[in-house]
Amino acid sequence: MKKITLDIFGMHCASCQNNIQKSLSKIKNVKRADVQLLQKKAFIEVEGEVSEKDLNRAVERVGNYKIENVSYADFSSNNSLEERHDMHEEHHHGNATANEIYSWKKKMIWAWVFVIPAIILMYSERFFGLYLLDGEILTYFLLVLSFPVVFILGWSTLKGGFKGLKNFYFNMDLLIGLGTIIAYLTGFIQFILPVKDYSGVGGMIMAIFITGKFIESTARGKSGKEIQKLLELGAKKARVLRRKVELEIDISEIKVGDVMVVKPGEKIPTDGVVLKGGSSVDESIATGESLPVDKVIGSKVIGATINQDGILYIKATKIGKDTFLSNIIKLVREAQGTKIPIQAFATK
Repeated sequence: MKKITLDIFGMHCASCQNNIQKSLSKIKNVKRADVQLLQKKAFIEVEGEVSEKDLNRAVERVGNYKIENVSYADFSSNNSLEERHDMHEEHHHGNATANEIYSWKKKMIWAWVFVIPAIILMYSERFFGLYLLDGEILTYFLLVLSFPVVFILGWSTLKGGFKGLKNFYFNMDLLIGLGTIIAYLTGFIQFILPVKDYSGVGGMIMAIFITGKFIESTARGKSGKEIQKLLELGAKKARVLRRKVELEIDISEIKVGDVMVVKPGEKIPTDGVVLKGGSSVDESIATGESLPVDKVIGSKVIGATINQDGILYIKATKIGKDTFLSNIIKLVREAQGTKIPIQAFATK
């Protein structure tokens, strides 16, 4: 059994999440697929071989989505290595989210540059008592102003919606695409049939949708930064005793049973038990306790907390994903990706 973790870009609603999860689950050798909307990630358990090409095909067939940062690991793989990969992955994901926020912000600004004049033209008489343009001339202006919003700035939305439709997967993009295109086309239809012109409204719908995407990506970026901060709390290096010699090693190289030497002012590298020495430890990041806690021989200590005033010799008891800090990060991720029952009902 192996596990695959990958980033998925382009998801923005529960339908996206469900469609991608179903598509990934249908890949040969995939035993379980779990897609997290907020984290923009998929966690897949496989038995046998699954190629990146298979994953790409499954994701792209249901909409305008793409995958990046694919990682494979055995269930028996080293926890510390996984944790180190998580830090790289979270950093990569943070950069991608920042780019996404900038992209949606730019689209949002341009969308309203075109839509605000359309709103003024459509509602000037109702709200301001001014009759700026009449009949066909107004329609021509609305068609021109709405076209770039719907078909250029909204192209990725239209593409994703109709790509999913081709494979009978339906999502929010399809709903917005159908609504805006049909509204826009009424501007042409009203020249030959007695229908009302909603071409300007089509542009407004797409502009509001793009604005929502910007707000959503900004909120998701903030939640991602919180996990990044938690990951950065841990120590990067550790001083351990090997054959009675102190060696400075990377945190990922610590093994259960290693004796760590922690001097005053240093972070405790990982969870353990004090073998020698005495000190007080600032555990506020883990427990919320503002006062330092005294530690003596036999006391348990938590990784990422700060040694205050004495040298401690600590036996490592937990590493990688088994540590207190890693479990906190895991709980935060699970909380972000968990649906409450009413959300599941609303999705259906």
